[in-house]
Amino acid sequence: MGNQLKENFKLFSGKRGKILLLVYIAIGFAHPAMISLVFMQSVYYDPMIAAMGINNAQLGFLLTIEGAGAVVLALPVGIMVDRFDCNKILYVSFLASAVACGVFAAWPTYAVALIAWGILAITMCGFIPAVYKMVRIIVPEEYEGRSFGVYGFFNAIGFMLINFFGLALYSRVESSFGMGAGLSAILWTFCIILILASTVAFFGIRKIGTCEKDDATLDRVTLKDVKHVATMPGTWLVFIIAFSINSLHITVSYFTPYFTSVLGVAAVFSGAFAVIRQYGVRLLVAPLGGWLGDRMKSNTTVIVAGFILASFFILLVIFLPPSVPIVIAIIVVLAIAIFDNLLMPFQYSSCREAMIPPKYMGTVIGLTTILIPDLFVPSMFGSWLDSFGNDGYTYIFLFSIGLNLVAIGAGIAIIRRFRRKQLQAIEG
Repeated sequence: MGNQLKENFKLFSGKRGKILLLVYIAIGFAHPAMISLVFMQSVYYDPMIAAMGINNAQLGFLLTIEGAGAVVLALPVGIMVDRFDCNKILYVSFLASAVACGVFAAWPTYAVALIAWGILAITMCGFIPAVYKMVRIIVPEEYEGRSFGVYGFFNAIGFMLINFFGLALYSRVESSFGMGAGLSAILWTFCIILILASTVAFFGIRKIGTCEKDDATLDRVTLKDVKHVATMPGTWLVFIIAFSINSLHITVSYFTPYFTSVLGVAAVFSGAFAVIRQYGVRLLVAPLGGWLGDRMKSNTTVIVAGFILASFFILLVIFLPPSVPIVIAIIVVLAIAIFDNLLMPFQYSSCREAMIPPKYMGTVIGLTTILIPDLFVPSMFGSWLDSFGNDGYTYIFLFSIGLNLVAIGAGIAIIRRFRRKQLQAIEG
């Protein structure tokens, strides 16, 4: 661990390193504010319904808008990330989200929410490929794994602080002025964080520049390139890995109701454990995963190992009896959370080994996010629980293991192709 910390801090030596650290911190707050805004119903479900006077189906439709936006816009916006300065697209995505957030905070009606989430559907399509591409090209190639790890580390800090502060602020305002005022206070908080943090990140990145000579600003992607990207095997191997990582993350989120309905744990404890499981664990494992990826010169090897170990512990959960001591259940689920949080920042870190040049990264992410697990996996899991009761969790866990095995195969294929290319370069 000591060597890992020393290696990580090499990134932040000198004047450029200090600005780079500030950029990671800024994105580490802007990213959680963006995600927390788009998916705020997961925390502020009742306040949103009360403030707008709507029903459950209407509230759910807001996320349908976001998901539909990804299907329609992910590829064209991903191409834009490669054709233009991805730093500018990232900044515009954050600022446009802040505007949508501010308008909704001022007029929290359902009609305004529909417009706001329509804007957010567009900005999310720009944000996702732009931020992952930026994390890759902002450091030299030998620090690529650590860059994704540090990015995940500051994301975890941002998510924890924003969630804890937001809940405390909401509670204080709601008790004095009602749910609507509490919701507006949270929205204004998201808006301010998005504006300030994204501005710091934008000017910081402009100051230090990127480390890739073939950045899209020098070699713009064309429609012919898009066809080339769609036919590259690496594109679809990366898709399988990213899809599986996000599906695993959805699976892990179901341990919150699993603890209450199967193990009989109090909802408050299960909720608090969920925060630790999602964000507290990532503080430790994200930088470690990045360091391992650079040390082994293969982020994909770390990903494959993460899937293997996550599958092993999920299999253990399937065989846990309902009467198992809660301490054992917590240990097993924490082990799964370790590998889930190790993998989440790494979902597009295999691009280099998949032989995808940096200039195509936005297009690849846009192409591979047309079909995202959020569109159907939660609904499928929910239907299993509705149909089979607690036995539905077994189907959820088996599905996750099966998908993990497919991702392991994709990761091995990437590693073998990359090593074959290295051998050919040496022999040639």
